[in-house]
Amino acid sequence: MTRSLRSPDVPRQLSGADLGQLMDDDELVGCEVTDDFVGGRARRVEISESRLVKARVTGSDLTHLRLRDVVVDGCDLSGAVVEDAHLTRCVFIDCRLSGTVLTSARLEHVEFRACRMDLVNLRMVQGRMVRFTGCDLAGSDWYSAQLHDAQLLDCDLSGADVSAASLAGTEFHGSILDGVIGAAALRDVVIDPTQASAVGLALLAAHGISITDRPAD
Repeated sequence: MTRSLRSPDVPRQLSGADLGQLMDDDELVGCEVTDDFVGGRARRVEISESRLVKARVTGSDLTHLRLRDVVVDGCDLSGAVVEDAHLTRCVFIDCRLSGTVLTSARLEHVEFRACRMDLVNLRMVQGRMVRFTGCDLAGSDWYSAQLHDAQLLDCDLSGADVSAASLAGTEFHGSILDGVIGAAALRDVVIDPTQASAVGLALLAAHGISITDRPAD
């Protein structure tokens, strides 16, 4: 399948915006945001045709966030709650999303590049045209996620939980898959030859198959 992600359509001329003053139902259009919103709470915020640069929203509650045509560059979203988000034509570059909660988010034409996303919560995420490249996804939770034909390339997925996920057609080339939990969900995915051993061991564990040197006495 040919994968052609659509890039964010962001105007060259952007106005400044004060992220620190966000409130419920706010809408930002055509803005460049560089300030912080640490530990804040603003639900149903919509940001479009904008760029967020080195902004910090650590530990914030941004439930029902809507991002459309947005570049997120060098931002820290660690521990933020972004449940039920809807992200369309967005790219995250060199961002930190350690422990970020993206439960039930909808992703369409979204790319994560070189992001730290260890322990990120992606339970029940639904995605179309989604790519992760060079991301740290160790210990991430993908329970019941639906990401058909996605790409997770050169990522660290060690210890990730993919139980009950639907990942048919997803490519994992170059990624670390050691200790993946719920490997039965990897049916119909695409891996490279170097990953066969790690996936094989994960599948054995998923089916309760033990390997021993000799029978028990």
